[in-house]
Amino acid sequence: MRIAARKRKHPRRLTGEATPRITQIMRLLPVIAAAAFVLAAPAHAHKELTVTYPVKGSTPGEIQQDINKNGPMVGRRVPYAFTTIASKTTKKTEERKGSCRYKSYKTSMIFTYVLPKLHGGKGLAKATLADWNNFTRMLKEHEKLHKDNWSKCLADFDDSVPGIEASTCEKLEKKVEKQLNTKKISCLRNDMKLDDAFGRQLWKDPFVKEALKQSRGGSKAVFGLLGRKDKKPAKSED
Repeated sequence: MRIAARKRKHPRRLTGEATPRITQIMRLLPVIAAAAFVLAAPAHAHKELTVTYPVKGSTPGEIQQDINKNGPMVGRRVPYAFTTIASKTTKKTEERKGSCRYKSYKTSMIFTYVLPKLHGGKGLAKATLADWNNFTRMLKEHEKLHKDNWSKCLADFDDSVPGIEASTCEKLEKKVEKQLNTKKISCLRNDMKLDDAFGRQLWKDPFVKEALKQSRGGSKAVFGLLGRKDKKPAKSED
């Protein structure tokens, strides 16, 4: 019998464009810590954490421009918000004559939501502040949908693994890993559908509409932040 545990990161595809900046590394250090912390989590004990990045401005347009300029960048894009996922799989193999299977296979995850937090917005009108609060609340609700997607997606995979067999445990591990990669592509496609639907919803949000009207780039900004999608899903990394 063999017990093994691995940590995986499941990067999310994001929207928006910007140039590289060093400050984003400092802002996302708590996210890196969360990914390491998952090693202490028991199997199937999913956890949720929230990390904020500061934004400033006295009008929606100024806030939008500050996000474009100073928001954390993932890949080549700057999103309003995103989720990082760190996972640990605890598994036990069972060997019999001429075959090997997993007696147990359980994945635990930590979901870290990275969201904007307004600082120094004293000059912001009350109605605009209310729109901002509704906007950030909507962002977190959307990110939680990604948590639900990955929780169910990988739980379904975990449940299917004990039914997989191979002639050796080494072959079993490779076989399961291949099927896991296929499953993760399916999970990512579901993520893309969620983002596509949310992008259309954000076009109608009062804060976003006013911010894009006031900020430089107008409709080009919303196209970069919300609408542009890669044709193929991003690959996850172990």
